[in-house]
Amino acid sequence: MTLPKEMESIAERIRKIRKAVGLTQEEFARRLGKSLITIQRWESGRYNVPDSALRLIAKEFGANYEWLKTGQGSMFEPAPIPATEEKLYEWVVREVIRFLKDKGEPITYRKVYRLSELVFKKIKPLWEKERLESQKMWEELSQSLSFYKTFEEE
Repeated sequence: MTLPKEMESIAERIRKIRKAVGLTQEEFARRLGKSLITIQRWESGRYNVPDSALRLIAKEFGANYEWLKTGQGSMFEPAPIPATEEKLYEWVVREVIRFLKDKGEPITYRKVYRLSELVFKKIKPLWEKERLESQKMWEELSQSLSFYKTFEEE
């Protein structure tokens, strides 16, 4: 059975979003409140992805709804870059907590503090120098969080 090109494209774009935010299919499903099998079906292109699901993905991950639906535009909506150092740190802490939840890690004050400090130290110079756009901030955050996971396992 050959799928319509549009369905293959939506499936591919969902997979790209998931990988861009550094989640497994299971973590992606949990974050969206969906089952693993649903995500697998969407990414395989075997099932039609409802418009409500595309909107949910866009909202949850800051993705561009139009890009998800049609492939037009950029993958992520431009998100406001934190204007102050304090807001940047708050953003990092929120993302660290979200990361730990997505990974099923226990959330302790010590772990959130250590990881937030590590990520903040890495992101802050880039933020000061370039006022990074949101996609680069996400990429840097993902790399920092991946590094932390490796560090914790050693």
